[in-house]
Amino acid sequence: MDNVVKSLRILQVAMLVSIVLYIGILVRLAPQISETPRPVFLIAIMFLSVLNVGGILVIRRLVVARAEAALRNNPADAPALVRWRAGYIATYAIAESVALFGLVLRFIGFSLAQAAPFFVAALVLILFFGPRRRANAVV
Repeated sequence: MDNVVKSLRILQVAMLVSIVLYIGILVRLAPQISETPRPVFLIAIMFLSVLNVGGILVIRRLVVARAEAALRNNPADAPALVRWRAGYIATYAIAESVALFGLVLRFIGFSLAQAAPFFVAALVLILFFGPRRRANAVV
């Protein structure tokens, strides 16, 4: 369990660093677009981001929580540990997609101020859903 938590922490840090790199890319390579993008595109991306957050919550409830319950009953349950790890990886991938939405918005012409909430949301999601080793877990 400790090795899995450690590998998930490494993945979490890598995802956080990648989001910071996305922001750095946007600051250095600000796109020069003469046309103003249509606001409906921003609204659609915002809607997709909200759906992604909902997807994260569903994965947490259906995959991670069930795997944690199985691991509390039997810490040596390898399939439950695999499901627990897969749930965290899926959570991070979906959270990263929110940051990618912000990257896309900026490259199609939206301002950094309009794209920034997507980066902030992704950072918060990845930080908030960090892997936690249960206090009562037996290794």
